[in-house]
Amino acid sequence: MNFAICILIFALLGIVVNIGAFIVISKKKNRSMFHDLLKVLTVYDILVVICCALQFALPELWSVYANNIHPYVVVILLPVMHVAVMTSVYCTILISFERYIRICYYCQLRDTRILTDDNIKYYMTIVIVFPILFYIPKLFEIRTEEKINENIKLINCRKYLKVDFLLNNPTDRLVIQQQLNLTHVQGIRRLAELCRQQYEFRGINSSGFRNVTLSKTTSLSVVSTALRKNVYYHNIYFVYMNTLFASVLPLCLLLFFNTKTAHELIIMSRYERNHPVSVVSCQNNSNTHLHRDSIVLYSFNENENPQDQNSINERESILQLENVSDDENVHCNQFNLDADNSLHEEITNDSVREKGNVKFGDFRISSRKKRYSVPGSANPQTRAVTIKHSRNSGFRRSLQKMQRFQSSASLVTNVRSSLVEKIAHINKERRLARISLCIVWLFIFCHACKLIPTGYEAFFLPSSTKHNEWPSWLVFIENISHTLITLNSA
Repeated sequence: MNFAICILIFALLGIVVNIGAFIVISKKKNRSMFHDLLKVLTVYDILVVICCALQFALPELWSVYANNIHPYVVVILLPVMHVAVMTSVYCTILISFERYIRICYYCQLRDTRILTDDNIKYYMTIVIVFPILFYIPKLFEIRTEEKINENIKLINCRKYLKVDFLLNNPTDRLVIQQQLNLTHVQGIRRLAELCRQQYEFRGINSSGFRNVTLSKTTSLSVVSTALRKNVYYHNIYFVYMNTLFASVLPLCLLLFFNTKTAHELIIMSRYERNHPVSVVSCQNNSNTHLHRDSIVLYSFNENENPQDQNSINERESILQLENVSDDENVHCNQFNLDADNSLHEEITNDSVREKGNVKFGDFRISSRKKRYSVPGSANPQTRAVTIKHSRNSGFRRSLQKMQRFQSSASLVTNVRSSLVEKIAHINKERRLARISLCIVWLFIFCHACKLIPTGYEAFFLPSSTKHNEWPSWLVFIENISHTLITLNSA
């Protein structure tokens, strides 16, 4: 009863929360692939909580539903519930997979065609269609039957017939009515009439005890079909295949994807702490001299002072791109940003993607519109790109491709105009990854409990064991599992 109340409460909350989430995500202007997957997940979570309420809560709380409605709907309800739960599971896997590719491939400059706008449609189709096909046999496991319940009582028909005969005599009836109340008298006459109808007793000399049907009621019951009773079907499909595709495989995939994603997020955060990156944006002032549209990239080790000009000069290589004669003074403001994806987005080329060796926090990026005077560096009358000597041949090729841009002005404009947008995009991807991790770890916690009754049924219970014959502790764990699954979908 307590579990039924909890499931019903979680189901009602889940319907409200998931509908609200679906509306909010639908109204979001800049939706990503992650948000589209969340929309699909909310739809199936609504279906899951509705099915859980109809299957596990209402039959315990509403006798009319349990006796007259549930036996009819359970034939369809069970397959639909299994399909909804499995689709919700695989939607969660797809969300984890999408975050895994974003963090472990795209943010590492590793090229892949696994996750595209076209591919995600095929993945989503598989996630929706596979559970439907897998659970088609569930439609043929049970059926609803009308059962006639007879209230049978063993009585001495001869005695009841004798008393009934005496009641026909007014004198005897008066004596009997003084000793018995009217209800008892009517009961005696009714039982005597049943004896006459069922066994055709016509006289008081008829003897013997008889089983008399006092009443008949019709009830609905759910029975297993021959397919469900088949030992091979039960062991292969119902237990092992269902456990593999609905529990074990999804949990393993979720653990893999989320462990890798969490590991990469930790690495990214560690590099950001150890390799700070700064961007300098400039405005008109008289403090610093800059060339128009200049870009300066600094690279330094975490143990070196980035302001140490001698250390910088020893490792700098200057590539002259364009001469500009403008001595206007500007003022520079410095702020921090994530080095990993900002550089990744601005230097996106085949050679870097093939190598995939660019590390987080290895660069110091500045976007300037005016002349910048760097002590000990190149002539301040020239626009320069200062880059650390790298042994990475892929990175050198990327710099050569940068030189082939139509003009340095177009490069600077591209970097400067998209800089804030790129920073926001990076933070968004990582925030979505953390949200995905929270969703999945809650999912794993709520769904792992169902492995206990599933495994016990597979290895310790005979196939002919009915559910009402399960040990009480196993039924308790199963109720906890149903409650947690409803909570997770809510």
